Parts: sequence; structure tokens; C-alpha cells
Amino acid sequence: MASPFSPAECGDRNCEIANANCELIDGQVRVREANKAVALRIIRFAATLPAGRIGDVIRYQLVKAGTSVGANYREANRAESRNDFIHKIALVEKEGSECQYW
Repeated sequence: MASPFSPAECGDRNCEIANANCELIDGQVRVREANKAVALRIIRFAATLPAGRIGDVIRYQLVKAGTSVGANYREANRAESRNDFIHKIALVEKEGSECQYW
């Protein structure tokens, strides 16, 4: 998503800021879409695991950790402070690591 104005067109610092914000938003959209795609792949993979006690436990843990990455990333983007953002992104990393383990 690009800003409808370029800095050269308006000669205003606000246009530069708008362009930077649009690039940031576009990057966040791509990360959200990637998180969603990974979560869907995890769910599809988990559905192929054999039924039974072991398969059920692994399926539950894998889906729980894999889908929470996107949910926690979304929550991090709504952080109330820099420290809150850092904390929530750390949760994203932890859940990603847990997913990788399973």
C-alpha cells in the first residue's frame, strides 16, 4: 500500500511520514498474512496426525502454539507502550519456539 502522495509532489514533511507509515502498514499486513498461512498449514498438518492419546496430545499442543503466534503478533501491534510491545513480541517468539518443538 503506497501513499497517494509522494514527498516531491507536495514538498511537505507530512507526505514523507505518510509514505513511511504506509510502508510499515504494508509490512505488517504481509507478516499477518504469513502468520495466517502458517497457522492454516499447521492445522492441516495436525489433522493428518494419527488418532490416539499421543497423536491427540501432539495435535493439541502444535495447533495451540502454532495459532497463537499470529494471535499474539496481532495483540503486540495493539500494545499500549513500548515495554508492552516488547513483552508481547517475546510471547510470539516463545510460542514460535514451542511450535517448532512440537
